[in-house]
Amino acid sequence: MKERKLAVYLLVVLAVSIVALYWFGHEHFEEVPVDMRFCMSPGQSVRMRITENVDLKEEGYMGTIIRCESRLDCTMKCLEVEQDGVMRVQQKWDSGAIKGVGPKGRFEYDSLLHPGMGPLEARRLAKLVGNSIEARIKPSGEILELWDGEVIAGAMMSEKGVRKSNIGVEVYELLRTEIVAGVWQSREHLFDAVLRSYPESEVAVSEQWTTLGQAFATRSGLEEIIFTYKGINEGCACFDLICSVSAGSDMLESLASPAMNVESRLEGTGVGIAEMDVQTGLFTKVQVNMDWVIMGKSQLFGLADMKKSKKITGSSVATLEMLPSNW
Repeated sequence: MKERKLAVYLLVVLAVSIVALYWFGHEHFEEVPVDMRFCMSPGQSVRMRITENVDLKEEGYMGTIIRCESRLDCTMKCLEVEQDGVMRVQQKWDSGAIKGVGPKGRFEYDSLLHPGMGPLEARRLAKLVGNSIEARIKPSGEILELWDGEVIAGAMMSEKGVRKSNIGVEVYELLRTEIVAGVWQSREHLFDAVLRSYPESEVAVSEQWTTLGQAFATRSGLEEIIFTYKGINEGCACFDLICSVSAGSDMLESLASPAMNVESRLEGTGVGIAEMDVQTGLFTKVQVNMDWVIMGKSQLFGLADMKKSKKITGSSVATLEMLPSNW
């Protein structure tokens, strides 16, 4: 009799344990539709951190390796809300850091510790810190206007070594105008890091939609992201992501080294997850794992090594997360 009671007791404990493991080991979603419209109040601000780990290698036994870790802290603030719900929003780059190893050895830069330009690998990041851009954005996430894109364009041109002195003032200004237009269409301005072009109506569980955009301001090509809505978890709408990028040569690399006939092709595929605050319509967490292939001539491994075509493969992990207001 005692043995039978013990066996029943053990079976009950086992059943409870299995249920507990399943419950605490899996995400649980409230399967309700979600309204994804962007909505901030005047004066409201959020802080965010974007980090990226990149690992690239040139094909071959003695291929050059690039490993890089970067961090960028930003503030997004709503300046004004118009009668039709269109918001004027400011994006400011507060601080940044980068470290890694490349063709010229190790490099490291942190704007909080050493304000200024830093090493060549940090030139673009250093030019952004302390600056800001503004945009008028519809509740659907569509950007109607973008101001001060010249800040980003100037940082890109400086990173690639494109200056007025080596291409002429007229060409320089035309190029900057073209890059500013590319910045608007691409993800470079970071508004699209926390915003996307959302469906106009509520999204149901398991519903999918696709966003298309220019992946880079200086490369022609497309970025495609397929979203699948999973449900609500702890006040956030959760999504699975499938990403792909296909882009051509970098116009800045071509201008920086016109004699080398720089041509390249960049392809990327990956998956990720995203969480969106249902109150503001802002993504509070995004993580994307990508695999990359770059074919052709590239400035990645230095100007001196751009004379021959090569294959570069690698991966990256990019993460965005909202920071507490008192961070």
